[in-house]
Amino acid sequence: MSTLDPETSTEISQVITSRGGRYLEAPVSGNRQLSENGMLVILAAGDKALFDDCSSCFQAMGKKSFYLGEVGNASKMMLIVNMILGSFMASVAEGFTLAKIVSQSQDVLLYILSQGPLACAFLDQKCQSN
Repeated sequence: MSTLDPETSTEISQVITSRGGRYLEAPVSGNRQLSENGMLVILAAGDKALFDDCSSCFQAMGKKSFYLGEVGNASKMMLIVNMILGSFMASVAEGFTLAKIVSQSQDVLLYILSQGPLACAFLDQKCQSN
């Protein structure tokens, strides 16, 4: 349950399945707090029967799990999710820096953001120490 590049995940799958094993890649989206609260989002790909067998574990760890087909697809989707999160946080950081430069309250900016279309737990968590 880690994020690997799609090629490495495919190679691992090939080794395991060539020896009679089953393989399911399952990177997770979330952080420690979400993990402790069983609120991860699980992205899985590979052996569908194994995905079904793991469903009770996934339900205990996460709020939602997605089966994305062949090995490599979960890794690709996780990379896309991480890219979007990184881009979002870069924009937020630039906004807070600009607020400081033009003598605007970063606390007020955070409050404004939390009241509009950008309101989300991710923003709250990342800006809580601001």
